Amino acid sequence: MTTKNYKWELRKGSRKEICPNCGKRRFVPYVSAADGKTLAGAQYGRCDREQHCGYICYPSGDGLPDVPKVAEAVVTDVPIYISDMVCTEFRFPTAFYKFLSDLLGVQSALHTIDRYQIAEYRGRVCFVQRDINGIIRAVKMIKYKADGHRDKNEMPPVMWGHKCKGLAKYVNGNTLQQCFFGEHLLKDCNKVVAIVESEKTAACMAEIMPSAVWIACGGSQMLKNERMHKVLEGRRVMMIPDNAQFYNWSRTAQKYGYNISNVMETKAPFEGADILDIFTEHNKQQQKQ
Repeated sequence: MTTKNYKWELRKGSRKEICPNCGKRRFVPYVSAADGKTLAGAQYGRCDREQHCGYICYPSGDGLPDVPKVAEAVVTDVPIYISDMVCTEFRFPTAFYKFLSDLLGVQSALHTIDRYQIAEYRGRVCFVQRDINGIIRAVKMIKYKADGHRDKNEMPPVMWGHKCKGLAKYVNGNTLQQCFFGEHLLKDCNKVVAIVESEKTAACMAEIMPSAVWIACGGSQMLKNERMHKVLEGRRVMMIPDNAQFYNWSRTAQKYGYNISNVMETKAPFEGADILDIFTEHNKQQQKQ
């Protein structure tokens, strides 16, 4: 009897990745049988939740793919667990994941959702504000369209977890005490801190330019909150305001000794753009060619 030598095999060991179908860290990827490390592609693997997910995607061909194809995964309506917060009201952000995967690729999209703890609640994308000590200070909820832009027809434009009956119990503290979105990533990290306004932009730019820790203030008015800036004391900080906000943000930069970039005053693809728009517009132009 002969034994067939396979090009790919499921990775050995207990380490799991995030499943592109159900959003849980139960995904075992296919790797090269030659070295046991080289991934066949972000979408190739098997979820070990056979009864509740059952996702499996086999690699095809004998050669390593130069550019892995983006998986058209259908994410089921299942609860998502945010770190130590077991919140069954949250769901995997299906539509937002599709936008992220189109922009960043499957594995980067899943990494972003996991790292920044992005979820969905009643059709809105949830941005969890967890402080440097891991305490959940707020959950900001915004409706997004399939193209990644805010749905401006949705009212109210922003909802808050502490005001929702199903989520209020998960927000710590007796009073609302917002912090920077992404602040939990500052713990035990000495990278340059990049501040932008939009939560979506911070999460995406962390994959595009990983040399910095990207955090979001969620609105220019939040920069006036002196308490929020204490976590940045002694750190190297670069502020990257949206187009037409440079002089407004410059006051904060001068007050706290931050560096500030004027890139959006010189490179903005349209009025009111932020740094992520430079990359998304570039991608659009590339696709037209």
